[in-house]
Amino acid sequence: MDEGGDSLTRAYFDRETGAIEYVPFQLACPTLFADVLGTPARWLRIPALGAWQRQRLRMRFADDVSDVHLRPRLLAALDEPRPFSAVARVLRQASSVGDAWTQFRTRYLTADVRAWLATLGIEPGLDMPP
Repeated sequence: MDEGGDSLTRAYFDRETGAIEYVPFQLACPTLFADVLGTPARWLRIPALGAWQRQRLRMRFADDVSDVHLRPRLLAALDEPRPFSAVARVLRQASSVGDAWTQFRTRYLTADVRAWLATLGIEPGLDMPP
């Protein structure tokens, strides 16, 4: 699933190669991504997670963090007016937890991705985590 972290792009899945292509919402050159946008049978738009799903994902991550200084900062960031930016800022400041966030997000989203691919009749590649 497209985690929706970058609201300036859409993600597309290539049925032939399994590749993912990120296409900007605002195309400076419409012909640049004509192959993606013009062949919907090959390229499928990956559904983006809704804001509540992205919020829940970050909340679950914050709940899993055992660092007694970092966890309250993450929870406070989730209560800010722009929680996604605030959490990203906290993660940048605590660089030691960036990999943990990436791994957590991958584990969480893998089940959703597998289910989405199954609805399309596509078997995930061997390199996709279980």
